[in-house]
Amino acid sequence: MRRAPLRNVDPRALYLHATSFYHVTEMLSDLDFDKDPQSAADVGPAYIVLSALTSELFLKCLICIETGEAQTGHHLSCLYGRLSQNTQARIKEIWDNDLVKYRASHWDKLEAALGRKIDRSLLAALKGADTTFEKMRYGYENNNEDVEFYLSDFPRLLGRVIVELKPEYAQIRRGFSEVKPGVPLQKQKPD
Repeated sequence: MRRAPLRNVDPRALYLHATSFYHVTEMLSDLDFDKDPQSAADVGPAYIVLSALTSELFLKCLICIETGEAQTGHHLSCLYGRLSQNTQARIKEIWDNDLVKYRASHWDKLEAALGRKIDRSLLAALKGADTTFEKMRYGYENNNEDVEFYLSDFPRLLGRVIVELKPEYAQIRRGFSEVKPGVPLQKQKPD
C-alpha cells in the first residue's frame, strides 16, 4: 500500500538533502573507471544506489516545488509521471538533446558488452531503473540481475531543471562548524 504524500515539506530542505548525495555521486564520477576497473567493481554498486537515490530525491523535490507535497516511493518512472507536463517536457528535452548525445559512445560500448540494444528513450531508462534503489542496496541478496541502470547522469540533469525553476537554490549550502583545536572529537567517558 502506497503511503500518502507528505505535506508541509520545504522543497528547499528536500533539495539540500538531495544535494548531499549528489555531491558524493559527483566525487565518484570523477574517478576514471576505464583506467582502474577494479575501482569500478569496488564502488560501482554504491555509486548506482546513490545515483538512483539522488534521482529519486530530485524528482521528489521537483514534485514538491510544483505541488507542495513530497511524494513517497522509489519508482522513478512513477515519480516522473507525477510532474507537470512542462517539467516532463523540459527533462525529456535535455535527455534527448544533451544526455543521449553525450553518452552515445559509452552506451554503444555497453550494448556491445551486453550483446543487445538498450532503449535510449527517457521513459525506458526510468522504467528499467524503477527497482534499482530497492534491489541494489541489498545486492548481497542476489536479486538484482534484472536491474538495468544507465541513469548516472540523470541527477545532474534534474539538478539543472530544479535550478532553472528555482535559481535561488543554486546558492543553498549546508552550514558547518569547524572543530576547534583541542576540542575532543567524542564525548569523554566519566571516570
